[in-house]
Amino acid sequence: MIFVYHLCHLFHLVTSMGLQAIDPATLMLAAAMTGFLSGAFSLMAAKAFAGVGASARDWGHGTLTLGCAALLWFLTPPLPHWVGFVLGNSMVVLTPVFLLRAIYCYEGDRLHKTTTSLMLALGLGSIFSAQWAEAPTTLAVAGIALAHLMFSVLGGWRLYWQGRRSGSVYCLVIFMVLVIVGLATLARLMVLLFGEGAAAVAPVANSKTQIAAIAVITLLVIAGTFGFLGMVAERSRALILENANRDALTGVLTRGAFYEQAERLLSKTEAPLVLLMLDIDHFKRINDTHGHPTGDAVIRHAARLIQRNSRTNDLVGRYGGEEFCVLLPSCGLVEGRRIAERFVQEAAQQPARVASGEPLPWTLSVGYVAAVKTEGKNELFRLDTLIAAADAALYEAKRQGRNRAIQASQAELDSLVRQHARLPAGQQA
Repeated sequence: MIFVYHLCHLFHLVTSMGLQAIDPATLMLAAAMTGFLSGAFSLMAAKAFAGVGASARDWGHGTLTLGCAALLWFLTPPLPHWVGFVLGNSMVVLTPVFLLRAIYCYEGDRLHKTTTSLMLALGLGSIFSAQWAEAPTTLAVAGIALAHLMFSVLGGWRLYWQGRRSGSVYCLVIFMVLVIVGLATLARLMVLLFGEGAAAVAPVANSKTQIAAIAVITLLVIAGTFGFLGMVAERSRALILENANRDALTGVLTRGAFYEQAERLLSKTEAPLVLLMLDIDHFKRINDTHGHPTGDAVIRHAARLIQRNSRTNDLVGRYGGEEFCVLLPSCGLVEGRRIAERFVQEAAQQPARVASGEPLPWTLSVGYVAAVKTEGKNELFRLDTLIAAADAALYEAKRQGRNRAIQASQAELDSLVRQHARLPAGQQA
């Protein structure tokens, strides 16, 4: 609301007094202060954002360099002309590089060196050519504008699709900011090439084009910074929630998170599925013989093996102690049996590495149950029924000698269905 108020106030000022009534040097100083405040705020906020602080730091560096450029332009003169022209314009070229890095970093990606090199070559190359090779100033302004257009197009494209995927309002706000930046840059290019020329778009030129550009960019820095930090805060909250749902030792889902996600999946799916209960054989013996740190290492090794041999959409959770639970959606009995047997085989073939570096043999026992939703007979699609059936099969695997995968028997299934059909959903028999 504050941003909208100031935007309306500026519009009223411009329309009532005229663009020529605004002093461009004063407006440039305001732009510098805005860049410094936005950069400082971003850098301070970066410390509070778990997992995504690097993107906020890059954004802060970008707005700080913009503030430095505006301050140098404000001070030229009395500073020599080359200071404002070379250093100021160079910082304006670095600004979109930092901001684009921030957007890429937010998505967990890195800005390609080729893109960075091209933006710097367009901007810095044209600046140095104009300063020392006697190239026309128009070349420098055009080179800087092209670097900014690259930023607007690449950053806007990523933010648009990120907003579409995540539904984040902040992403779409920053996308609109970049669209406006791109349009403003194109407008300055048109004035440069087909209008009043380079003099009309000089940093503190007393022209309608430049005054409007400074005013718009100043407001967009404010909107962009708050929008980007809102976007980063959203991602930080999501990461914190994700970490809270992950078991600290193994990185798989906690028991509570597994139950929540599995219940949600069961309520929506119509496809067949398989649930597996897995237990490390003779785990007490491992702890008693080698110590609890070694036991923890075996649990971590087991979790990695299970995740590595699971499909992308499978749910893997630590049920408790050395026991794991895996839900295989859209999976039939044949594929479920194959996956369960692969877990057993891989465990027997891949000893765990303990602190001493010595391989420690270990095995898994697996109990599994397959379920198909049919009209009028959906009791087996209750999570408590599935877990109880797979757990009974796991007990049978232990009884038969361990290191094997056993399917739940039909008799056990029928008994559990009858018991759980008389209980409210989620209540154990």
